[in-house]
Amino acid sequence: MDPLVTEELRGNWAPVLTEHHAQALLDFEVDGLVADGTAAPVVAGLCEDAGVPFLLDTGESIEEALAYEPGALRVEVSDARMLGPIRAAAGPVGIVWRLRAEQQRAFDPKNLRTLVELGLLGIDLAELDEAWLEAARPFEEVLSVFVPGPWLATGYRLGAHGSVSCLACLHPGTAQAFADALETDIEEALALERRVQRFLEVHLDRRKYPDLEATLCALGEWCESGVRVDERLREIARAELPEFFALRG
Repeated sequence: MDPLVTEELRGNWAPVLTEHHAQALLDFEVDGLVADGTAAPVVAGLCEDAGVPFLLDTGESIEEALAYEPGALRVEVSDARMLGPIRAAAGPVGIVWRLRAEQQRAFDPKNLRTLVELGLLGIDLAELDEAWLEAARPFEEVLSVFVPGPWLATGYRLGAHGSVSCLACLHPGTAQAFADALETDIEEALALERRVQRFLEVHLDRRKYPDLEATLCALGEWCESGVRVDERLREIARAELPEFFALRG
C-alpha cells in the first residue's frame, strides 16, 4: 500500500476489534481502518485487496509495523520528543500522533509548529479542543487533525478532518453516512451528534462497560464483539439513535 498523504487522511476511520470485524467493516465501505499489531497480518491483506487504506497502531518500535506496509502509523508516545526518531525511522510512511487526554492537556498547541517541522502527517486528539484546532489551522495543508467520533461534526466546523470513530462500532454504515453528511448537510450531522453525545453521557455507564468500542459493537448487533449488554440499554439506543439500527448487513 502506498503511504498516505495529508489530503487522504480524512473522514470516517473504523477501529478494528477482531480479524472477523475487519472484513465486516470493509463491507460497509468505510474511509479507512485502524488496526493494532495483532490484527495487522489479516487487515493488511484485506485492505490491499479492497483498495482501502489502513492505519497501524504501534509504539516506539516500528520496524515490524512497517513490514505490513500500512498507509500510515498511529503512534502513542509519552513524550513529543520521541516523535523525531520515530518519524526518521518510518521513512516515507507518515506518522499520526495519538494523544491521550493528559498528554493533550500538557502539550501547548502553540507548539504545533514543532510537530509540523518533524514532518508529522497528523494528530489524533483525545478530546475536542477549539484551541488545538485553531492552532492547527495554518498547517491544514500538511497536518491532518482527528477528533473523537461523537464530536466529529462540531470538530469539522472548527477545522478537523476526520476521526478514528467509535461510532463505526455501533454501525459502520451509519457512521460513514454521518461523516459524509459533513459535506452535504452539516446541520443534520450536528443534530445526530447531539443525540449521540446525550446517549453516551446519560445512558452508558462506563464503569459497567469500560470498553466503549466493544460495547457499541455489541449494542449494534451487526458483528460479534464478545461483550454482553443489557437489553434495556439496547432498547434505549434503538429509540434514541434509530439511524444506527436502520441499516442491516
